[in-house]
Amino acid sequence: MRRLHPELFDKKHPNPWDDFTLKSRTKSKKHAVTREEVYKFAWGCAAQGRPKRVAVAVICFEWLQRPENVVAGLLTWPDYRSKKWPHIVRIEHHKNKALVWHPLEETIDGEMSGSMPKPRTS
Repeated sequence: MRRLHPELFDKKHPNPWDDFTLKSRTKSKKHAVTREEVYKFAWGCAAQGRPKRVAVAVICFEWLQRPENVVAGLLTWPDYRSKKWPHIVRIEHHKNKALVWHPLEETIDGEMSGSMPKPRTS
């Protein structure tokens, strides 16, 4: 506050933080992965018999969840396709406690979609 509003502080009292400086650095930007990259990773994990990694990658990408929240159990099986909501996943965003009901499928031109895309063979 003193740095931003020096006129509000008594000048006869020294600033105890004058000897400390913050090191600034330029952080590199993380690029967002594409759906194709996520599913390429997921199919690779599935081929290696690592279903938990498949689930975390797809859940994080498709449902906008952080990996640490999925791994910590903030999303549980009863939240996914419950008897009451078979086509929806219940997501509670732990930071703001917002409750979101995310559809698992959608109907496009009369056809239901929503399953994991097949791997490309090229």
